[in-house]
Amino acid sequence: MSKREDFVNGIKEKLDSWNAQIDDLEAKVKGKGTAVQQKYEDKINYLKKKRDELYEVVDSKKADGEEAWTQVKSGIKESANVLGEAIANAWNVFNKKD
Repeated sequence: MSKREDFVNGIKEKLDSWNAQIDDLEAKVKGKGTAVQQKYEDKINYLKKKRDELYEVVDSKKADGEEAWTQVKSGIKESANVLGEAIANAWNVFNKKD
């Protein structure tokens, strides 16, 4: 497997994990009542948007040539870090409210 394939597979594994975390957070928020749901709706929508954007970038760039791939790889890493941190922060805020 090439380094690119390893990188893409690693990002997709992270995305799958983050997707499950977003779903779990959404389910827990729904169980808390209308006021909590309204408070977290924007946060969850933001997380889903960032997740979808990262999926699109990874899928659209995995077939690009090596030079183009090198140029976007750091951007993908940064986007993945931002999404991971946003999910962790959302969970931290949610858990502090319990």
